Amino acid sequence: MTTRYADLHIHSYYSDGTLTPQDIIDIALTRKIDIIAITDHNELNGSRELMRLNKPKGFTCIPGVELDAMYCSTNIHILA
Repeated sequence: MTTRYADLHIHSYYSDGTLTPQDIIDIALTRKIDIIAITDHNELNGSRELMRLNKPKGFTCIPGVELDAMYCSTNIHILA
């Protein structure tokens, strides 16, 4: 069985992060992370760009988003 490493909660410069989706891929590769998801706040452009980029064989990208919602007068975040 092969061990794989993932980061499934990454923000790009489309929300409150500072990196482009390509920068995120490059950093993940240097850190031996082979599964990533960009989950920007209420924004899909980072995920869309990520899915369009060329990725090395065996590198997995999962589209995602972090949604703001209200529950019982409390602001909550939902990863989707």
